[in-house]
Amino acid sequence: MNKKNTNIITIILLVLTLIGIIVSYGTLPEIIPTHWGFDGEIDKMGSKSTLWLIYGTMLAINLLFIVIANIDPKKHNYKIFEKSYSMFRIIFNVFFIGILVLMILAAKGNTTFNTTRSVMFLTGLLLAIIGNYLPKFKPNYTTGIKTPWTLANENVWKKTHRMAGPIWVIGGIISAISALIVNINLTIIVFIIIIVILVIIPTVYSYLAFKKEQKNNE
Repeated sequence: MNKKNTNIITIILLVLTLIGIIVSYGTLPEIIPTHWGFDGEIDKMGSKSTLWLIYGTMLAINLLFIVIANIDPKKHNYKIFEKSYSMFRIIFNVFFIGILVLMILAAKGNTTFNTTRSVMFLTGLLLAIIGNYLPKFKPNYTTGIKTPWTLANENVWKKTHRMAGPIWVIGGIISAISALIVNINLTIIVFIIIIVILVIIPTVYSYLAFKKEQKNNE
């Protein structure tokens, strides 16, 4: 998928999201749920204009994706992993759309689902999909696993992302499954543990890989 097709798909998603908000907006109460606690219970209410705030955030992030690819000091690498970066952009849009849909359903009084579980499920899927593309990311200062050691050495970047990809996929899948079948309190614990693992293991690995590269070059 090239940049042009990605921009077209992104515009279509943004337009459809805009239409969805406009169509739903008039049928929503003035005050809607805007935040849920870990137990899935609503713990914050706010104006339905919050939907526009989230949509504005979507627009800002999409603009940021385009700007970043043009100002990153390693912007030449974006052409090499253009397909993966394009999917990365689309995935985030779909994630935001999912959050908006959940908020609109909750605002309409749909109580057939647990919002906390739903968000964790979507986040798990997001992690798994990103993990699938991590090994294809090339060195840059914006996306991927950016540690001092991956940014300092292209070999370390490559090794770290190849190692981290499968871990993110597995971690994301476990998070998504636990959100559906495990007790909510246990789901939260599993989710937090997985996030910590997905951050710490690649960070430590990149450091060790960098040290090994240094030793081999001596």
